[in-house]
Amino acid sequence: MLKNIYNILKKLKLSGNVNKFIKFNKNKWKIDYTQNNGVILIDLFDWYPLIYFWSYIANFLSRKDKLKINFFYFPIYKSRISGNIRYRVLEKIYNSFNCNLGIKYKKVIEKKDYKKYSKLLEKISNPEQLIKFKRDEILFGDLIYDSYLRSENLAYINNLSEKKFINYFVRANVIFDQLADYFNKNKVRYVISSHVTYLEYGLASRFGDKFGSIVFKVHDKGMATSNFGLKIMKKGKIL
Repeated sequence: MLKNIYNILKKLKLSGNVNKFIKFNKNKWKIDYTQNNGVILIDLFDWYPLIYFWSYIANFLSRKDKLKINFFYFPIYKSRISGNIRYRVLEKIYNSFNCNLGIKYKKVIEKKDYKKYSKLLEKISNPEQLIKFKRDEILFGDLIYDSYLRSENLAYINNLSEKKFINYFVRANVIFDQLADYFNKNKVRYVISSHVTYLEYGLASRFGDKFGSIVFKVHDKGMATSNFGLKIMKKGKIL
C-alpha cells in the first residue's frame, strides 16, 4: 500500500527530461495571435515521441493559418488516481506548446443522459445492430464495440443488457454529445489523432470528416518510435 502511494506521489513530480521539454517548448513556440481563424484539435495521448512530433506539426499549421490549438481527452482506460495524475502531467506538456483544453470527458453522467441513452440501447437487440449504430449520420457503433472489447479485455460481446456495457454505451453517447457541441461551436480546421480506431480517438476524426476538417492520421514504424509522417484521410474513409 505504501509503495503504491509512493509511486503515485513520485509521478506528480515532473522528471528532469519532461521539465526540459516543457522549457524548450515555451521558448520555441512563443505565440501571440490577435486573430482566430479556427481550431486544430489534437488527441491528448500518452506517448512522448508522438507529442514531440505533434508539437511541430500543430505550431506550423497554427502559424500558417492563425489557428488556436486545442486537445480532446477521452481515456480508454479509467484509472481514477494514476489516470488523473497522468492527465495533469500531460496537460502541462501540451500547454507548453500552446495546446489547451478543448474537450475533456465527463466523469459523472447525469441521470437524464443515463435514462435517455439506456432506453435507446433497448432498441438494439444484438451485436450486429450495435456495430451499425449511428447518430446524425455518423457511424460509431463499431467504435463502441471495439473499444469495449479492448477496455474490458474481452473477445466478444454476448450480453448487451449487462450493467457494465449499458454504462459504457451511455458514456459513449455522452462523448458523442460533447464532440457535437464542440464542432458546432468551433470551426475545426484540422483533426490530428493517434488513432482513427476506437471510440476514444476515432470518433473525433469522424466528426472532423463530417464537418469538413482535414483529418490527419500519424504514420509511424516501430510502435510509434520512428519514421513519423502524416496521412491525410480521404473524405468518408476514416480507416
